[in-house]
Amino acid sequence: MRLIKIISLIVIGLIFVTTGTIWAVIERSLPIIDGELTHPSIQQSITIHRDAYGVPDIQAQSRTDAMYAMGYVHAQDRWFQMDLLRRNAAGELSELFGTGALSRDKQSRFHQFRQRAEVIFASLPKRQQLTLQSYARGVNQALKEMSAKPFEYWLVGGELKPWVPEDSLLVIYSMYLDLQGGQVKRDLALTILEEEFGQAMVDFVLQPSFAQASLDQVAIPLIQVPIPELQERERASTINPDKHNQANIQHDFADRDMDIGSNNWAVASQHTPDSYALLSNDMHLGLNVPAIWYKAKIRYAQTDVAGVSLPGAPGIVVGATPNVAWGFTNANLDNVDWVRLSDNIPTNKVIETIVTPESEVEYTIEMSEFGPVRYVDEQRYALSWVAHKPYANNFALLDFAEAENLDELHTLAANVRIPVQNMMAADYTGAISYRPTGAITQRIAKHITAISPQHYDDAWQLPDMTPPMYRSPEYSKLWTANARVLSSTEIKRYGDGGYALGVRGQQIAQRLLHKDSFTEDDFMALQLDNRALFIRYWRDLLLETLRTAPEQYATDIDILERWQACACPSDVGYTLARKFRSEVFNTVFAPLYFALKERDVEFWPINRHLEPALRQILVQQPSSWLPKQANDYGAMLKLSYDKAIAKLAKTHGSDHQQYTWGMVNTLHIRHPISQQVPILSEWLDMPAIPGFGDSYMPAVQNGNHGASQRFIVAPGRWEDAIMTVPGGQSGHPLSPFYRKGFENYAEHGKRKLLPGPPLHTLLLRAVE
Repeated sequence: MRLIKIISLIVIGLIFVTTGTIWAVIERSLPIIDGELTHPSIQQSITIHRDAYGVPDIQAQSRTDAMYAMGYVHAQDRWFQMDLLRRNAAGELSELFGTGALSRDKQSRFHQFRQRAEVIFASLPKRQQLTLQSYARGVNQALKEMSAKPFEYWLVGGELKPWVPEDSLLVIYSMYLDLQGGQVKRDLALTILEEEFGQAMVDFVLQPSFAQASLDQVAIPLIQVPIPELQERERASTINPDKHNQANIQHDFADRDMDIGSNNWAVASQHTPDSYALLSNDMHLGLNVPAIWYKAKIRYAQTDVAGVSLPGAPGIVVGATPNVAWGFTNANLDNVDWVRLSDNIPTNKVIETIVTPESEVEYTIEMSEFGPVRYVDEQRYALSWVAHKPYANNFALLDFAEAENLDELHTLAANVRIPVQNMMAADYTGAISYRPTGAITQRIAKHITAISPQHYDDAWQLPDMTPPMYRSPEYSKLWTANARVLSSTEIKRYGDGGYALGVRGQQIAQRLLHKDSFTEDDFMALQLDNRALFIRYWRDLLLETLRTAPEQYATDIDILERWQACACPSDVGYTLARKFRSEVFNTVFAPLYFALKERDVEFWPINRHLEPALRQILVQQPSSWLPKQANDYGAMLKLSYDKAIAKLAKTHGSDHQQYTWGMVNTLHIRHPISQQVPILSEWLDMPAIPGFGDSYMPAVQNGNHGASQRFIVAPGRWEDAIMTVPGGQSGHPLSPFYRKGFENYAEHGKRKLLPGPPLHTLLLRAVE
């Protein structure tokens, strides 16, 4: 017994020593945020203040030095995040994570973004080149000052690679993959859908949305597209019944690519009590630890700008100066063509080498004059995408900080090259405006399925320089939410690259048009609007369905009759209606899903288009679309609901009271390392938040998506502006700024755009 006690004490002691050693090593990688340091790469001294949240206030004499300091603080607080962003675009994750990341790296290498970044950097204006070079020097100086590498690299066994200027362009390419990657997959999915089911099916699934909110308030006429007959409703199971038996397979694709995008809107001076324009922007993206955006304020020469930045890229992405403000949502203009190649079209092979800790892996890319080539079965398709063009990427966005008014801002915006965005802007005079901003192809013809080489437009090689603009006084209220906002004439020019259904934009527009005067509190309430206008249709349909068997579904009927008509944390009725919709969607569109799956093409990128077609099927009830396990559509709806309840029971138990939306839609904001090593979750992840909001409403939130920032500003009094982000400034788990601010976000609080009083000051001295 004594020996056992001695051994136990030794083991416990070793654990404490090991834990203490690890803790000490990790603590050594905390950045220096107070004192003075001499930096040989700057021209004049720089002051970096940090407030109680760790938000830096950078004060420099020139833009070059200011961006050096920005690279420095980005690397101090977010090095692992910015490293992942460049590696994600370049296809270099396997170097850190091994062969498990090979598949993802190959998908990125297909686009050859590393080579494209090098070409574009060489062609940038000299001022942008100097900015990126200075930023890179700041990053590398921060790495040099680290006493120990960040803990993530101890876990994965990787080393720190210096930052080069081209890496900042790769960070923008990573956003292309995030914001437009679905469009690339969508057009290929529609191409295969056409091959499998004919043009009539494509026309059916892409019929105009019933929820429209264009800025000119003129709707595209709704048309009742005939429902195509499914000649082989069990086609997939016929091909491979063991693999694709729809009667028992648990396919679940309805909730992929839900309407989870971003919102922005603005009202001109006549619609506010104090005659200042008011602008709101809340971008909805995947939420991780650390948060995607990094708050900062930057002063140099006569320039003063604050907002959120993207670690790895210099400058403010969304933000304001004392005079102007701007925000972005994804525009979804058509910037993709797939080209169907015949056998006589020549191509060449390019071999990429992907480095892993164990070995080097060769990956072969087939290239054509139109772009890289993908095979679907034996057919070759070449991808022409705006992201592949020489005009896809630059850092002209940095110049926004120097604009004095809307006219200057729009002159600068014409040269900005990012994934095309809906840019909402306002200035101190009370004026507001909207325009698409970013890389837009000049080609005119729009195709949603693959084209022949003869239809390829050489105007692909040129950027569009004159996108449409809407501004006050003609348009005193403006809004976007990833759906169509352009006029019916303009959409013919710019196309549909995967617009959202439109219910989110419609809900925003209705509230703006219903009221004449707005304050910041009104705008915050609209950002948090979780009314279930879209799901009401499905709740009513579900009630109608269940009332045909009132004894069997008595509890469910009672819950649905007492629902709160919102995606509220305590509501069970919303959960039942929401999950019912998903299962009906899964059931009805299973034949299309399996047909594409059989050809190794993803179906989910066309999900957001399907609601009008789905409702038409439920009304007209075509027999060829009825799954064989149901005798009629009423039975199909009941089976779908029963399946939804079975899934809820499997996860949350059999008691319906456990199906509150807050529990079912809990928001988990996790660190990428804890997703691979769950034992670290408590240390690295943010506390779980009961679900509030959903897709198809302004308050977007699901299990891992939500508002990546909440921004409200009146240019001219930016000291009152709000900028809330879902997490802390630092990516270092031992930093006091790692979780600072998260509770405020979770409680829908309002953090100031501008940093508070400085609690830490670091002086970077230039060499005299």
